[in-house]
Amino acid sequence: MNTEPVAVSRIVQHIRSHLPSPLPSQACTTPLFVAIQGPQGSGKTFLTEHVASSLTQNAGLRVATLSIDDLYLSHNRLVTLAASYPHNPLLQGRGQP
Repeated sequence: MNTEPVAVSRIVQHIRSHLPSPLPSQACTTPLFVAIQGPQGSGKTFLTEHVASSLTQNAGLRVATLSIDDLYLSHNRLVTLAASYPHNPLLQGRGQP
């Protein structure tokens, strides 16, 4: 029984439609960049993990992921930055949704 979310198979099918068929036995020379967006807490990381796993296991593709969360300053540096600009409301929380 497939427990993969329905959205994953549709996204994987869409991604594969942009790749050569059949897939080359060697790595493609041109990478395909895919972006997933949504508001905070909408499941972007969950969806990305499932899509990446499916593309790796079922299509044999090499997949790399990058989350915008990976680009934030550390918590201590965010607190220091917010304290440096106490009147800037954009720096007083986790970030804009």
